[in-house]
Amino acid sequence: FSEGLAQVVLNNKHGFIDTTGKEVIPCKYENATSFSEGLAAVALNGKWGYIDKTGNEVISCKYEWADFFLGGLARVRINGSWGYIDKHEKWYDKRQSVLPESINTITISDIRYMVNECINRLNYGKI
Repeated sequence: FSEGLAQVVLNNKHGFIDTTGKEVIPCKYENATSFSEGLAAVALNGKWGYIDKTGNEVISCKYEWADFFLGGLARVRINGSWGYIDKHEKWYDKRQSVLPESINTITISDIRYMVNECINRLNYGKI
C-alpha cells in the first residue's frame, strides 16, 4: 500500500484497491506506479499520464514514459526528450538550473545531482 491504495493486476490490467480490498480505481491500465504525492503514473494506449486517488486523469496520457512524483517533480519522456514536470505540467529540462524550491543541484566529481530536501537523488548526469 502507498498512500492508502495498493496496485493490483487483473487480466493483465492495473488498478487500485483500498485497505479493505475494495476496488477504487478499475483495472483498466496497461501499467501503473504506486501513488506518490497524491498521484500515480498510469499507461493507457501506450502513453503515460497521471491519475489522482479517485481515478480522475489529472495529467493526460501523452508521455512516452512517466515516473512517480518526488519533491514535487516527476521524470517523464516526450518526443524522445527526458525532463521533469510538476503537477501543473510545467516542464523542467534536466539541464536547467532553475528548479522548484524543493529541488537543489549539487556537483560531485563533475556529475550534477538533483536532490530533494531529504537528499534523495532524483537524477544525475555529466555536466
